[in-house]
Amino acid sequence: MDTVSRRLKDVVRSEMQEDKIYNNEEIRQLIYEKTGMRYKEEYRETHFAGCLSALKKSGGIIQVERGKYRKGNVRTGLLNSNMSDQESKNFPEIMPENETFILQVKKEISQSVKRELSCLKAVTKKIVLPFDTSEEDLQYMLKVKELIRNLEEFER
Repeated sequence: MDTVSRRLKDVVRSEMQEDKIYNNEEIRQLIYEKTGMRYKEEYRETHFAGCLSALKKSGGIIQVERGKYRKGNVRTGLLNSNMSDQESKNFPEIMPENETFILQVKKEISQSVKRELSCLKAVTKKIVLPFDTSEEDLQYMLKVKELIRNLEEFER
């Protein structure tokens, strides 16, 4: 089924030039030229924003800065969209999709672990145990300490 969002994504994906940076207005103009669809008449801001978001996630486009995009490589776009140009040069240009997905998931998990670990450390530093702390509470704190140690090992 040909939806508005699908038509927008297809046009942007196929019509953007490789080495050109587009702002939002230029992308809307490109859509109008290729489909005749007018912004805020035949499609809404939600369609447009959803189109850009989906293309960023799939690697079809790469956000250069706020409101500016360039054409991406669908196979390496997920990896490159979150890396600097220098970092992305360390990886092969063509990478099987499942490897790209795995690298992206590993990166997201690593970032999540770092956030959780720093939060957990900050919270546990504020905990003061009185002399008469129950054995249950002490066991709980030992488990938290072990969790922190495991997260630190995972992070390495």
